[in-house]
Amino acid sequence: MDLRLLGPVEAYNRRGERLALGPPQRRAVLAVLAIDANRVVSTERLTRLVWSGQPPRSARNALQVNVSHLRRLLAEHTDAGSVATRSSGYVLETDPHSVDLHRFRSLVDSAAAASDDAVRVDRLTAALHLWRGDPLSDLPGGDAAYLCTGLLERRWVAVEDRVAAQLRLGRLRTVLAELPALIAEAPLRERLAGQYMTALVRSGRSADAVACYHALRERTLDGLGVEPGAALQRLLIRILRAEPLAEPGPEPGPEQGPAPGPAPAPESVTGVRPAQLPGTPTRLIGCAAESDALDGLRTEAGRGERSVVAALVGPGGIGKTTLALGWAWRNLGAFPDGQLFVDLHGYGPGDPVPPDTALVGFLRALGVTDAHVPHSPAERAALYRSRLAGRRMLVVIDNARSSAQVRPLLPGAPGCLTIVTSRNRLDGLAVRDGARVLTVPAFTDEQALALLADAAGGERLAAEPGPARRLARLCGFLPLALRIAGVRLAAAPTATVTDLAGELADTRRRLAGLSVEDDDSAVGSTLAASYRVLPAGAARLLRALGGVRGTDFGTDFGPPAAAALTGVTTDEARLLLDELAAEHLVTETGEGRYTMPDLVRLSVRDGKSSLSDGT
Repeated sequence: MDLRLLGPVEAYNRRGERLALGPPQRRAVLAVLAIDANRVVSTERLTRLVWSGQPPRSARNALQVNVSHLRRLLAEHTDAGSVATRSSGYVLETDPHSVDLHRFRSLVDSAAAASDDAVRVDRLTAALHLWRGDPLSDLPGGDAAYLCTGLLERRWVAVEDRVAAQLRLGRLRTVLAELPALIAEAPLRERLAGQYMTALVRSGRSADAVACYHALRERTLDGLGVEPGAALQRLLIRILRAEPLAEPGPEPGPEQGPAPGPAPAPESVTGVRPAQLPGTPTRLIGCAAESDALDGLRTEAGRGERSVVAALVGPGGIGKTTLALGWAWRNLGAFPDGQLFVDLHGYGPGDPVPPDTALVGFLRALGVTDAHVPHSPAERAALYRSRLAGRRMLVVIDNARSSAQVRPLLPGAPGCLTIVTSRNRLDGLAVRDGARVLTVPAFTDEQALALLADAAGGERLAAEPGPARRLARLCGFLPLALRIAGVRLAAAPTATVTDLAGELADTRRRLAGLSVEDDDSAVGSTLAASYRVLPAGAARLLRALGGVRGTDFGTDFGPPAAAALTGVTTDEARLLLDELAAEHLVTETGEGRYTMPDLVRLSVRDGKSSLSDGT
């Protein structure tokens, strides 16, 4: 089987005959399964992607029909792929190399590993020949079309790497023939312009190379309001001094030798080296697996192949910001060009920060004066990406409400790492922008006791081990609640752990007991902020679930019970539950079953909480 996604979605059997895949929705289902070949794609994710986040009531039935048609088609015409059903969704079982997208990635990776430039050129040429247009170009919009967004940048890097290898092989005639059309297609890619300048100089056309630089400078000034990058400026100086040239890249490497004169520091490029990280709010406890995952993404960003995005998601008070900042401070050395930070206030207090407003702050931190900040949000985003091009920076975006609020703040150039924190699951950021989503877990017993001991003192906890464990359970193992409880113990040295656990055992007093004078840090206020952003239907379901005793439906519940509470259909209830799960107000336990954390349930029931505002 030959599945083609780098252009219109097409499938061919081993005889080279094109298969009739049917309507766009069916092709979108096949595309999503092929992109995640041999990995289970949940039913919920499939419906969100195929129907752009707004699936109709009949979406599940339509999905089953489309999968049935695809299964029959593949069985009749191929022997190398099949669609299998799993408990949570579907999986396309096939050789990944039967999908052009995966063949492209494999060829690019093997080219990077090759030690011979001729082999590298052959492999990159084969990889680029797989492209027939924009990925999934025949799908009518929808989130599925954005699954391949990151590949466009990888394609251009492969183009540039192929030109670089040809220059090292001395294939000047080929390079000079190919580059004008490539530059016309991507007129602001400075590496391509630098490669063309190098080829022109080596062909005895230095004046044309200088003209090429000034043409690019005019385009960047007109389009972005910025000068060309430092690497290209250094190349121009070498040309004017008639010095030997090596193939230019985004940053000068050992192959290029020393730059003419002293290398400029980051401050001389942007006016300032940003260092915006706030202090770590508390000592980091737990999250070893998530920290290890961030270490891996730091390494990936360091390879300079793409701009890497990590999303730390979880309920309010789970410790996402503590993890992000704690990790960031330990890894400052990996980002020599500085750090940017913004709190988007996605969940209060106050209104969320619009991304174009956040961009103004970032541009100021990068040395852009107010007079040169563009008025258009799109132009601000373009200038921001240009300022980060060729730099190794860490960007921390805290308290985001949605993927749309974050997307304009993402660097475009390779080498940067962006860490986003949000109570929302940020599916769109994973789908469209290739973000690695890391769900921050609740504490274990031992981690909860360690945090309590850190706030209240280890001796007090050790003196009452049983009540201490009970206190941790009453706090729902939520770091915010645990720290408030620990601070209360520290402030009352004569009180016992047993006393505080007894107070919090009273469900009518628990939320009041987990509050401080800073109301925005209280557990109830934190959960209320998550509620306020819910659509009306999801908010109504949350209130209905909060009014039910935990034992009425057993330890967990499913869409039928939720439908009965709110008078909607089971399919509608399933979508509403997914909205609540996306905000981490209910927890999916598997196979369409959910639970509601006790603290959320108490917040809904609390008559003084804004959760009961009748929205």
